[in-house]
Amino acid sequence: MRKLLLLIAGLVLPVAAWAQPFRPPQPIKMDPPVYPFELSQKSIGGQVEVEFVITSAGTTVNHRVLRSTHSGFNAAALEAVRKWTYRPGSNEGRLVNVKVSQRLEFFLEADQVYPFELLLSRVNGQATVDYVVDELGRAWDIRVIEATRPEFGLALSANVTGTNHAPDFDKSETTGVRRKVTRRFVAEGKESPIGPAAQTLLKALRAGGAQFNDKEFSTVVKGAFDETYPFPTGTGVALGTEGWARVEFYLDSKGKCWFPHVLAESHPGLGYMAVQAVQSKNFHPQKLKGAVAIRSQVTIKFSAMTR
Repeated sequence: MRKLLLLIAGLVLPVAAWAQPFRPPQPIKMDPPVYPFELSQKSIGGQVEVEFVITSAGTTVNHRVLRSTHSGFNAAALEAVRKWTYRPGSNEGRLVNVKVSQRLEFFLEADQVYPFELLLSRVNGQATVDYVVDELGRAWDIRVIEATRPEFGLALSANVTGTNHAPDFDKSETTGVRRKVTRRFVAEGKESPIGPAAQTLLKALRAGGAQFNDKEFSTVVKGAFDETYPFPTGTGVALGTEGWARVEFYLDSKGKCWFPHVLAESHPGLGYMAVQAVQSKNFHPQKLKGAVAIRSQVTIKFSAMTR
């Protein structure tokens, strides 16, 4: 499953216009906006900058969009800002109205996949990649800058590809400005992405000899992988090249997917892209019938295509 994230940048206040001492407004309630369904289905991210006035009563009025990367986000951003409340600002002890601007970023972050064999072996690590985001929030030209193990670099690259990012306001920047992200991979402890629900399964996998209920993929998934996925950027393959990757994964009784891992791949890097695709799918609740988990496999198809 992908996580819905909202980044709310700091308030921009015209402080210089106020006499001192000036105390700026402080947020009380800033609920995130509803992500527009059609844009989330198309994996489109965006930014909206909204100008509004925080009144002396702590409410917001006079809302307007200053700029936006996609007009489809405007209504959601404005509706959210209208409901925000603040401790009002003051000037020389008197409550005052304050005009501000606020930037809201919409993006859906793909769940981070931990390289399976390294997780089983309790290997920690780190990777850094950089990339360019286009006008639709898609990541391109992803490069691994450093990785303590190659698998961590591949996993992070697949995660960046599977995330829909917030594009820059200035579309001309999307062809030149590179973004960078560093991710730590921690197999155990508080920083580990493996929650209590998966610890029993992970313990069984590490111990070996666990009983699994093997099922055909078509019986466990809500939506089939009929689509063909694009090759990851930077592979250098010719346009029209086709490829595939075979992934094995485990499901708990609620249909939650755990520990997808690569069995085979036609080209380097496709395996982790397939793992990321499986991780993002919804599955039917499962009857374990005494087994630790359901085990299944799927083959994902890829094609080298233009944007």
